[in-house]
Amino acid sequence: MIFVNITGFSNNMKEINSIITSFVDNQHNNEELFLATVVNVQGSTYRQPGARMLITTSGKIVGTISGGCLENDVIEHTRLMTTDEKAKIITYDTNAEEDIIWGFGLGCNGVVDILIERIYHDDPLNPLGFIHQCLSDQQPGVIASVFSVSGNINVSLGAHFTLKSDGFVSSNISESVINNALIKDAELVLKNQSSSFHKYQLSSGEVSVFIELIQLPPNLMIFG
Repeated sequence: MIFVNITGFSNNMKEINSIITSFVDNQHNNEELFLATVVNVQGSTYRQPGARMLITTSGKIVGTISGGCLENDVIEHTRLMTTDEKAKIITYDTNAEEDIIWGFGLGCNGVVDILIERIYHDDPLNPLGFIHQCLSDQQPGVIASVFSVSGNINVSLGAHFTLKSDGFVSSNISESVINNALIKDAELVLKNQSSSFHKYQLSSGEVSVFIELIQLPPNLMIFG
């Protein structure tokens, strides 16, 4: 029996590997990085939640978040972000009459929420750093990303929570009630091997979170 690792076998895995490679290579220079992630969709969309695109200030782009209809606009949003703006959410409704140009012939017929965030190599909750660690350790994990905050809640847009397969938790979400709920929901994601969405209702407001399973590439077994 021979085990053959087929990392990069699927398009999604090839794409995340390319993004991680660019992220690691970027550690040796001071170029600013932005990460765009599909965190929520409604209706028919070209890419599903978890699709990512890495953007550098020099113009390098790795990955895609649509069939080609959203990328340029997202890049423009990164250029307009102020220096103290760490994250922002952009919603594209390609069903709306005024936005029909977004979906024309490009497989974009629905509502897409894109989380754009600055990436810092020294941030322990950096999404790409966490994914890189999961793949390097050959251990699955879960990363939760806040993509909507309403009311008077002390939670930042783009805040993250991570759970490793050994049970180790990291979070920069300040609300203990949400963190406790995320621990249970992230454990279920890991157990069920399927990403999920959750809304957490507090007396002071509501927080929407994309809880994403970081999967490992499968191993191919060859008998003979």
